Amino acid sequence: MFGFFHADLLRKYTIAFGTLFNEIYVERRNNSGARVKTLKVPLAYGPKEKFIVREAQDPDLNRKISMSLPRLSFERTGMFYDGERKLSSTMRDVVVDVSNEDNLITQFTPVPYTLNYTLSAMTHYAEDGDQIAEQIIPYFTPEYTISMKLTETGISRDIPITLESVALDDAYEGNFEDRRLVIWTFNFLMKGWLFGPVSKRGVITESTVNSYIPEFINDYSNTPKISKLVVTPGQLANGAPTSNASLTIARDQIAANSTWNYIEVKTDYNDGVGG
Repeated sequence: MFGFFHADLLRKYTIAFGTLFNEIYVERRNNSGARVKTLKVPLAYGPKEKFIVREAQDPDLNRKISMSLPRLSFERTGMFYDGERKLSSTMRDVVVDVSNEDNLITQFTPVPYTLNYTLSAMTHYAEDGDQIAEQIIPYFTPEYTISMKLTETGISRDIPITLESVALDDAYEGNFEDRRLVIWTFNFLMKGWLFGPVSKRGVITESTVNSYIPEFINDYSNTPKISKLVVTPGQLANGAPTSNASLTIARDQIAANSTWNYIEVKTDYNDGVGG
């Protein structure tokens, strides 16, 4: 119906969110407090229930290999329209196409959507869970902002991530041989944007404004012009901007993303004939 376009934004947001937590570690210490081991906590995408079921499949500790804990998992659980961040629908981002400087890349204002993410930390020991929580919580006050380039325009946007809530569940039940499962759950909101398609069009290098006699404004075919204003870019051969029409290089030699000035040439038609 609307034509195919795909900026892969939801995937980019999910990857960016997960990347924040891929350098979490826990330390193991002996009775004297000396560090004896440092473990990097593995991170995977998926609901925590998936890993809880996997852990529960070996309640009697009979398997030689079981799922290792501590472990982190995260998932996107939903998204909703955020009308408070709505911008004018007629605004556009405009940049020069780096692959072809004769073209401009334009894109209308994105739609604000807030994404829900849940991060779960699963451990056998309460101390491991505490260490993980203390490496995450201090960075969110309650927001942590990242900068992302989201589309072909190359314009960066700040994406705030808010820590909404923290919950702790100690799932230890049963006899002495049962495994203990400590679960920390962190709920986040990511304030993202969803963009529409990108348009590419040529750069405007000349603008002409004609002025007419007001009494005859409804009939342009028989209305003489009283003036004409032509605006073009101006640049010297050394790349410096200029507004002198006699010194500028040809406008097709001026790159849109270079430094240039406006040259205005106005012609008046005092005899009422026009040109």
